[in-house]
Amino acid sequence: TTHKLVDLTNEQAVKQVCKGQHAIIHTAALHAPHVHIHSKEAFIDTNIKGTLYLLEAAQEHSIRRFVYSSSTSVYGKSLVNPYQAVWVTEELAPRGRDIYDITKLAAEGLCEDLFDASGLVTVSLRVSRFWKEPLHDKLWYRLFRGLDVIDAAKAHQQALHFSTDQYEVFNISGETPFLPDEVETLFHDPSKLLQQKAKEMLPFFEE
Repeated sequence: TTHKLVDLTNEQAVKQVCKGQHAIIHTAALHAPHVHIHSKEAFIDTNIKGTLYLLEAAQEHSIRRFVYSSSTSVYGKSLVNPYQAVWVTEELAPRGRDIYDITKLAAEGLCEDLFDASGLVTVSLRVSRFWKEPLHDKLWYRLFRGLDVIDAAKAHQQALHFSTDQYEVFNISGETPFLPDEVETLFHDPSKLLQQKAKEMLPFFEE
């Protein structure tokens, strides 16, 4: 295996490193934790332009498969409801709330726009959180929007072989113990549901 390090914002370097490849899994990006330490311009250059350069490189070198690693964060403002918890599926309209969400959505748009260009097949995976973080945070997000890194890797691997004749977006997340008809109870009395479905986790959420 050959490893090469290139600047995603360097168009020529990106095209050169893609030469001779059969598929692209695009995971490189500025992420949510970078919002307060990088400029909006840096997000645009990395997340949007960088994605465009990779897609154009795929076209130029006749690469047939492009898997884009997006984020469930793109649902943004759509995740907020004053009356009940929000049940998230691919049918929920994304509404970005910061430059990270905005640029990830724009990159998804580029993938959709270039689907089938010169035979290119693009798939976007909106992955849940799987980075290293304190146990309390990890357990909390695993209840509704968390993912094990091994499963994240498997999802990208499977997307390489997914057969489709149209652009697709998939949410990639761990299975929640809750059900769609429990969204009101989950919002107003989450401890009740935790007692029923994940009693062993209650001590982690007690103040």
